[in-house]
Amino acid sequence: MATLFRGIIILALAFAIVGFLDLGLRSSSEPESAPAAEDAAPAAEEAAPADEAPAVDVEAQTKAVLDANNAAFEARDLDALMATYADDVSIITPDETVNGKEAARAMFEGLFNHMNESGTSSSITMVRVSPSMGYITWEMTDADGNVTKGSDTFNIDNGLITHQSVAYLSDDDMAAQEDAGADGADDAGDASADSDS
Repeated sequence: MATLFRGIIILALAFAIVGFLDLGLRSSSEPESAPAAEDAAPAAEEAAPADEAPAVDVEAQTKAVLDANNAAFEARDLDALMATYADDVSIITPDETVNGKEAARAMFEGLFNHMNESGTSSSITMVRVSPSMGYITWEMTDADGNVTKGSDTFNIDNGLITHQSVAYLSDDDMAAQEDAGADGADDAGDASADSDS
């Protein structure tokens, strides 16, 4: 994709230079006239979209990959999900790091089985895309009403996810952190009381 982008840039520059040289030759050999200025304007207009098109196309491709990944995850369609990943994908979660498409497949298969057994539903709450990265936030709720909130960051290259990181906290995780904070505050209060004596 980078080679294609460079090629388009070089081609656009070549057209711009040829148009400039052509305009310069006409100016030096012919009196300046309205048609020469009109001829130069379309060349400049044609060069501008070529410069911008690859960035828009790459971002659109990234969004399409992320949308396909999200739709496959929501449908729990393992084959469609894995079609969005590169063979050498690396996925980092709070619980494990998996490398390679087969290991990622096994991880998602286990997750889908757990979600099915626990009656867990999921929803995407936000999507952000840049030319080569995607970011989502999500929520999962199990049959007992326990909520897990998280986010994933994706690196996307040549239309496939190459890296993904996952972060999440469940209601239990948040309660444990609150308890740890309260215990820490009690300990700090005890230490303060000890130093006052």
